[in-house]
Amino acid sequence: MCLPILRQVEVTALLYLENELASGALTHDRATALELIAAQAAIALANAELFEKLERENADRRRAEVFLKESRELLQQIIDNTSAVIFVKDVEGRYMLANRSFDDLFHLAREGVVGKTDRDLLMPEAAERFRANDLLALEANRPIEIEELLDLPEGARTYLAIKFPLHDADGRPYAVCGIATDITARKRSEDELRSSVSLLQATLESTGDAILVVDEDGRIVRFNRPFLEIGW
Repeated sequence: MCLPILRQVEVTALLYLENELASGALTHDRATALELIAAQAAIALANAELFEKLERENADRRRAEVFLKESRELLQQIIDNTSAVIFVKDVEGRYMLANRSFDDLFHLAREGVVGKTDRDLLMPEAAERFRANDLLALEANRPIEIEELLDLPEGARTYLAIKFPLHDADGRPYAVCGIATDITARKRSEDELRSSVSLLQATLESTGDAILVVDEDGRIVRFNRPFLEIGW
């Protein structure tokens, strides 16, 4: 006797039985019982296929999870080995990621950063200033460059920060990333240079002698008021 194994009216297999009994041994009742077995076989085959599909999906998901974990670890290693301060905050201002330079700057353990906001780490005025700059980058929807002053127990530091939005698959910004470089020494040198130039000019102006300074190519680089009053 050959019975079809059906799944949603589609024949997926055949159940074949034979015996050594006399002709006519497969009665109606026995045929009905065998049809029930074929129906149960169809369910069993469907369950086996479903189980195999779920196993493949689980295997794919596990591989994807491993790949995602390895990618995150690789990203963390890359950003941890730069002197720049790097962080990512969501649109509500909560930290999603920070690198080792960030942790060292605020003397924090990494697990103490994620989920916090600038209000948890900074004085209120500085926190509001940093939040305003984050919103500028989100609203501009492009990278912006800005100087940020940070007051720390060891002294004030100046950072040149590049902030830019991160977008989801639909193009909507979901976070802001910041890369900040410490330019305190450079700013101090610039301030010292400006002070020196101001002092030099004040010295030149305090004398009654006409003074003119030219470079090696003969270009005028500095002069004082008495020089202008000579009347060429």
